[in-house]
Amino acid sequence: MSHTVDAALEFLRTCEAYCAKFILASEVESKCHKNGFLLIPQRKWRMILTIDEGHQKLRRKDMTISWPDGSTTKCVATYDKSLEAYRISGFPKGFYYLSSDRAGDVIVLGRTSNNQYQAHIISHDEDIEDFAARSGLYLYSNQI
Repeated sequence: MSHTVDAALEFLRTCEAYCAKFILASEVESKCHKNGFLLIPQRKWRMILTIDEGHQKLRRKDMTISWPDGSTTKCVATYDKSLEAYRISGFPKGFYYLSSDRAGDVIVLGRTSNNQYQAHIISHDEDIEDFAARSGLYLYSNQI
């Protein structure tokens, strides 16, 4: 058991809504994408929006995400109809948690209040397996 997995599992018990997914190679910073982004499937809209915002069919939402090192990023989630997903963008260039060596890691992202979110990153294969087994969550792994 790792501290990272324990912290992510404890977080799941306290947040309002959450999603766990693999960070895809297509999402991380690359020559094509100067800044990384994250795609959250439309079916996980409760992780992005409150119920009231969902009823309003809100297509864009400002977000502040807190990261494991204590840093925060101001981002925006925009609904992309062609992908049927919310695209979270606005990460700074060179952002450590979306660098190319993060492809294949798992991000656990949850809403703690209206516009506040928290992220946990799980990197090692044995930790990813432990998290999946203990949480019972399906980890989104393929393109949306």
